[in-house]
Order: sequence, then C-alpha cells, then structure tokens
Amino acid sequence: MRNQNRRRGTMRNQIRRRDLVSEFPDELLLKVLSFLPSKDVVATSAISKRWKSLWKEIKTFRNDDTPPYPLTFQMFALFVRSRSSVESLQLKLNPNYSRRLINPLVNDAVARSLRELRIEMLYKSFELPESLYLYTQLETLILEKLRAPSTHQNITLVDIPSNVSLTGVKKLHLLSVRFSSDESVTKLLSICPLLEDLVVRRSLYTNVMIFTIDVPTLKSLSIDNSSGKSRPEGVHGCGRSGVTHYNGTDQEREAAKYILANASCLKKATFYSKSAKKHDILKELECVARGSKTCMLVFE
Repeated sequence: MRNQNRRRGTMRNQIRRRDLVSEFPDELLLKVLSFLPSKDVVATSAISKRWKSLWKEIKTFRNDDTPPYPLTFQMFALFVRSRSSVESLQLKLNPNYSRRLINPLVNDAVARSLRELRIEMLYKSFELPESLYLYTQLETLILEKLRAPSTHQNITLVDIPSNVSLTGVKKLHLLSVRFSSDESVTKLLSICPLLEDLVVRRSLYTNVMIFTIDVPTLKSLSIDNSSGKSRPEGVHGCGRSGVTHYNGTDQEREAAKYILANASCLKKATFYSKSAKKHDILKELECVARGSKTCMLVFE
C-alpha cells in the first residue's frame, strides 16, 4: 500500500511539473529553445502536441559540431535553408570544415534577414564571408577562438579586404581572436561606421601587442586584459567602459589607468572583481587622473 501511494504521489508531482511547463507562454519557451543546439530544438517536437510545431517558430540556430560529424553539419545547413527567417546564426566550428562548406551556410542566413552571427573557430586562419560586406542588416558579430587540443594551433583572422564595410554592425565581440597584425585590428574597427558596443577579451593566445581603439561612435567598451598583454591604445569616443576580471595586478592597473586617462567622453567605468580587496582597489583607482570630468567609477 505504501509503495502504491508513493507511486501515485510521484505521478501527481510529474503531472504538476508538466502542467507548470505547459503554462509558460510561447515567448518564454522559444527563449529557452534559443539556447539549445538546433538538433535538440527539433527533438522537442516529440514532447507533446503543443511542442510538435513550436520549434518551427525558432529564429536562433546553433550548430555545435565538435568532434566533427559532416552529415550532421549538412543536415543543419539544410535545416537553415528550409527556414524563412534566421535572426541569429551561431556556429562552433573545427578544422575539418572549409570555407566551401561554411560560406554557403552564412550566405543562406544572410538571405534570411540575419541579425547576429557568432563564429567560434578552430582554424589556423579564417576569412569573413564576402556576403557580410554587402549586407547592411547584420547588427552583431561575435568572433571567438578555441585552441585546437591536439596541435595547439590558433586562429588567425586574415586581413580585411580593401574597400569593404560592415555598415550595419553595432556590436562587435573579439574574444581571444588572433590577427595577422596589430594593424588588422584597427582596419576591422574602421570598417564598422556604426559600432557602439565593443568587447575585447585578450588571452594567452592573443597575438596583438598594441590594441588601438579609435571609434567615434563607441558607447560601450569592455576589455578583459587578464592575460597580462599590453594595454590598449588610442581609446576614443566611448560612453561607458567595463574592464572585467580586475583584481589589481600590475598589467590590469596599467590598462585601467590608460583607459581612464584617455577616454575623454567616458561617463561610467565598471570594474568587475573577485578580489577580497575591492575597497582598496577602488580607492586606488579613484586617485587616477581621468580624461573625462563626468566619469563615474563602479565596482561590481
């Protein structure tokens, strides 16, 4: 009898959980689905009648194909091609995929009103698809590097072609990306005339020694300089700045001082720290000369 009661109780709890999920609005469920790889999103169609067609409304497409499964990637490409609208395309790639496979997929997404492109790479070198330079609706471009575990080789973002532009990009994230030269960074930023939000993560694999930022339209600048690389140079036009993982090391202190002294339009500088000495660090930064008289320091 006790076992029967337990089973009934368990079944009632499961029903309650199912009912709770079924009460969520479609907008919330679609938001949750947008964080899953597309192959898992499609699999949710088997959950219930309600989920059978819900996945068809998703507009964020994720491919996480490491280790490589070429057939899975081809199915993903066909899946993207079958959709009428693609707002976000997020690709986690590996060295086995060539431009011949990747560029047509990006082109298909561009033709379907792409707004955000995220590419996580494992390449020796990588070129942005040419269609991006002809497309004005892309607003967010996120480039992230992964180290190949077997060969320890890094990606290099090759030089940007001349006479091109990323005219619609307002948000650019460069996360541990290797460039062919310091000048390549300057060139990439210069072809984004509407850039407002720039995030830079510098790791041990980042090869740029002088990171020059001269963007008049910039409103938000976030720099993770925890690798100890050299400070950014030429910081202009930013409305607020966030320097992440600031724990008061010599390298981080130099980078923070440089930004505070040279960002003449800076309104708010936010520093994120896990240090137990946050109060002392903040007091030290408060004494740093600032290029903007209205700059406010915030520690989180």
